[in-house]
Amino acid sequence: TIMQSSVLYRDNLPIADGLKSPAWNSGMYDVTRLQQHAWFNVNEPNASNQIHNHTGSFFSGVLYFRATGTGKIRFYPNNHLIGYSHPLWPYKGVYLHYPEDGDLILFPAHLLHEVEPNPSNELRINTAFNISVPIANPA
Repeated sequence: TIMQSSVLYRDNLPIADGLKSPAWNSGMYDVTRLQQHAWFNVNEPNASNQIHNHTGSFFSGVLYFRATGTGKIRFYPNNHLIGYSHPLWPYKGVYLHYPEDGDLILFPAHLLHEVEPNPSNELRINTAFNISVPIANPA
């Protein structure tokens, strides 16, 4: 399920050695609870989704029901867009994924992405979702 994938994603994020949260936000978020917001997309032939992100969520994802041959999703890292990376840095480029039926993609919510026009005569059908981490003790 989406929530099981979300917990697996959360629990396997790499944590840098010596990384500490500042005292002012320690305990601000309840990372044991995750909130899911989901919707469905149906893209007809030639339909696309313009570049956007889901800032404000922890991470996002898409589960493809019908996708094979219906066009690719393109991810843009921020360093690529603003030209801040050295030419030899391996993570400077755009990432393309050609989804297949049944694919589940999870990605950081702030990552800009777009879906290219559907080149087929088939509908592209998926459910997209955001996972948020609630504030521990809202005032």
